[in-house]
Amino acid sequence: MKSFFNHHFTKLTLGLGIAAIGFTSCQKEVVVTEQPQQGIQQQEPAIDAQLTQEKLLAEALKGGLEKGLEVYEKGNSKLAGVLDTRVLINGSIVGYNVTGYQEPYVSTAGNLMAHAAELLRRYEYTVTFSNGVLTATRNSTNTFGARSIRLTNGNTTVNYTTSGGSNTTTTLPQAPVIQNNVLMCPARVLAVLAGAAIAEWDADTKSLQTHYYEVNDFGIYFYGTQQNSVTTDVAGCQKYVQGEPNAFFDPNKPTLIYVHGWQKGSVTGRRREGFLFTQDNQWQNVQNYWRNAGWNVGIFHWVQIADDDWGLMPVDTEKKMYDANSPIGMRWKKTDGSFSTRGNPTLNVTQLYRQEYQRIISVLSSTAELRLMGNSLGGNLTMSMLREVNINGNRLPARVTLMDPYWDGSLDSSDGITLPAGLSNTKAVGLNAAQRLNNAQVALEYFRTSGAGLTGYNKPVADIAAFVNFVPGYTSDQGIKHTQPVRQYMWALAFNPPAVGPSPRLSNTAVRNMMATQLYWNHTAGTATATPSDDNYTVKNGKP
Repeated sequence: MKSFFNHHFTKLTLGLGIAAIGFTSCQKEVVVTEQPQQGIQQQEPAIDAQLTQEKLLAEALKGGLEKGLEVYEKGNSKLAGVLDTRVLINGSIVGYNVTGYQEPYVSTAGNLMAHAAELLRRYEYTVTFSNGVLTATRNSTNTFGARSIRLTNGNTTVNYTTSGGSNTTTTLPQAPVIQNNVLMCPARVLAVLAGAAIAEWDADTKSLQTHYYEVNDFGIYFYGTQQNSVTTDVAGCQKYVQGEPNAFFDPNKPTLIYVHGWQKGSVTGRRREGFLFTQDNQWQNVQNYWRNAGWNVGIFHWVQIADDDWGLMPVDTEKKMYDANSPIGMRWKKTDGSFSTRGNPTLNVTQLYRQEYQRIISVLSSTAELRLMGNSLGGNLTMSMLREVNINGNRLPARVTLMDPYWDGSLDSSDGITLPAGLSNTKAVGLNAAQRLNNAQVALEYFRTSGAGLTGYNKPVADIAAFVNFVPGYTSDQGIKHTQPVRQYMWALAFNPPAVGPSPRLSNTAVRNMMATQLYWNHTAGTATATPSDDNYTVKNGKP
């Protein structure tokens, strides 16, 4: 690997700007500031798994967080005719098509009661159930959940052995009950005991959404509309899994798929990037505007693979995008901060994204518009993925939006990675992709918004794209400048386009007219506010 000092000094800006901007699953924004010593590739601090789980459990044991369905549900169930009360683990429905599975229900006390044995099996436990007593023993592949769990019908006391080996008990918010010969137990508490790093409630679809970071989770998650004022109800999100009903994806609707970039510290911080915008005293779930306009809105999540490089630069993370067999391999982060290679993908991230993308286009109507958007390394990844899509003759999106994309200009074969034949570095891959998209008449936008985007600037790509110098002047924080324009751009769908300048409501033809010229849009008005309603631009000649 090249030493830090072989990189341009301005990459210090990147280290501050790109590092660890995360969002707690689908709702609460958290900004983490990390500033390691210059030139030192630090390791992420280890966490105390038992203490972490105790904190998660304390929240889950409050119980009753599933109350209020009569307030938040809108008319008939959005999942009429299929499982309409669900537990999701890594975006997949627990028990779907499993013989004998008992569907969860919300009790009068407001707790989601779930099929305990099947839930625990999905968290990699061996389960026995006899005479009203359920005993679960953690498999060796799960290192975060309780080592053993014992539940008894009618008894609110749960006996368990912590991940640290201590025998203890806690009181459930509601006693387990037998229903149709199945023990039903408060799902949120059980999921946390079993090793869930995140466990959240979506009232609209009556779903407990959990994320289990003892296995490597990646895929395209589609999102629902979120009520901004509800603090115990998060935005619904579910991974596209072939064959499973998904309340948030309609193959006949236009579709936007976003991909995030570097996720430094997100796994141990139990954060997942979402669409909530809270800067400048705003509270906007910006996917709402697209959903209300009839769009599917998704994120390609690769959080555990992207949470690497505890130093200033996302060098190892970017390597995984291009080569699954470099010295860094495809290691991924577990909840305790350690890396795992269990079940490692044999594909690099570009190929993983293409695999998931192709699953969507295989069912998406040919008349439904498709757009892709990528931020930071996600912009780099989007271009790399679409290059392969084009080579393989698959369907391309109508429009691609790069939001402050980042390429390491010196990442090449000397760093131990294999790049596509004839392409000298990752920037060259991006350029080749841009040329292909331009030839295929795809509308390509390139927003530069921060010092991180300046450091990772790919001018040859910008020369082909419709380039935008975007100025989020309401903040001086480089990390916010780097990531938040994604949500500002999505929010702009709520407003008419400016007289001059970019907008998601601008036609693809108008974007194409700005491509392959030296003209670009310069953000000159509305820079001091987050709302897109007052944004205006001038056309300048000579791309920077």
